[in-house]
Amino acid sequence: MSVAKLREALKNKNLIFGARQTLRNLKLGKVKIVIMAKDCQESTRKAVLYYSSLKKIDIVPMEQDSKEIAQLCKKNYPVSILSY
Repeated sequence: MSVAKLREALKNKNLIFGARQTLRNLKLGKVKIVIMAKDCQESTRKAVLYYSSLKKIDIVPMEQDSKEIAQLCKKNYPVSILSY
């Protein structure tokens, strides 16, 4: 997916970084879109896919890895999953 979708997500004030917080909010139904890096862990990927399919939430797979996404988000740590 293009970087344009990620930049659109960065404009959102309620952006959630990290797999644990994203999974928690997926279970509660508070997430609209999940953006996932290409090097996301397989166990995390399966859990996100499962809960997003239950709630019918869109997943945007990125072609960039977590370090490149972190640079785009201006974070000092790798970002494998973010959502809003």
